[in-house]
Amino acid sequence: MAAPIPKLLLATRFGGPALATFDDKDIPGINRCEPSEREIGGASETASGKGRFDIVASKRQWRVETTHLELATVNDLYEYLRNEKMWGWGDWWCWRMGERGTITVRARITEWQERPLDGAPHLWAVFFTVIEQ
Repeated sequence: MAAPIPKLLLATRFGGPALATFDDKDIPGINRCEPSEREIGGASETASGKGRFDIVASKRQWRVETTHLELATVNDLYEYLRNEKMWGWGDWWCWRMGERGTITVRARITEWQERPLDGAPHLWAVFFTVIEQ
């Protein structure tokens, strides 16, 4: 279950400081930033039928949802990720990691989706996944 955004941070969704950044580029309108772990490794069965699992690393990932973004903001971020970064690695920070500027993680953004909000076509929601390097 996702941890709710603290009441203190609710006001920052609209017009305040961003709750996430990628390469110091603000990502405003964060609704949700759910962390999870993914294991890097392999699983198989031995000849005797016993399971075998070799973990090489455990990496973090975040599922992020934004809402009420102006189309220009969505386009700026998309163009930066697609054309300048080519969906590559950058410095990721979100409010769940601690105070801004103290901790960043090398990560990349993937699974980008965007859609206009119902009843407000000038405002957009964006959904994406951040994967730790």
